[in-house]
Amino acid sequence: MATLEQVQNASTAVRLAEESIQIVRFNQQYSEVRSPVNGKVIRKILSEGEVAGPGMPVFFLLGNESGDWAIQAGLSDRDWARLKPGNPAEIVFDAFPGQVFQGRVKRLADVVNPQSGTFDAEIELMTRPPKLASGLAASIRISPEGAGSSIVIPLDALMESQDGAGAVYVISPDGQTAARRTVRVGPLYGDWVVIQDGLTPGERVATTGGLFLEDGRKIKIIQ
Repeated sequence: MATLEQVQNASTAVRLAEESIQIVRFNQQYSEVRSPVNGKVIRKILSEGEVAGPGMPVFFLLGNESGDWAIQAGLSDRDWARLKPGNPAEIVFDAFPGQVFQGRVKRLADVVNPQSGTFDAEIELMTRPPKLASGLAASIRISPEGAGSSIVIPLDALMESQDGAGAVYVISPDGQTAARRTVRVGPLYGDWVVIQDGLTPGERVATTGGLFLEDGRKIKIIQ
């Protein structure tokens, strides 16, 4: 036997316990750390008992699925402007010399990287090497859409260049004279420069001795 007061107190205690369980279950939903990818933890940032705010990382993960791997590349502003997501890329890893793997541009940064001064690009791997590890170095050749053949001349043939315009000395078909011509200069590739306008395929330009030439001066070609 029990008094009404005792029954009411017991019933209230049960309801409080049930509410406490509901609170614990609700908090548990936001207390678990779930990985969005399959992989392994390579670095632990927070320890048990620490509080993580919204967007705060807890672990660094290394995914092991094919779609989890990507290559980070730095682009100049001129190269960045020529590319768009989906452009094909050829990748050669230093760890696997002589083997060419296929990829494509997945993402282009909208702001410049303040540390490197370049625009970051993310390259997605379409074919994978036998082994991958974070930090591997690679060389990448990206083909912009609509890219075709270009006129390329040695950098020594460019007499001057300013604001995208330059000057070269074009050798006459008979090889007797050199004429100064203004050209529109494109990107540099090592010791070569792309000429976007001003030259036609097959025309010859002076390299050695170009600094001593004048428009219309007679020349002698030394093979």
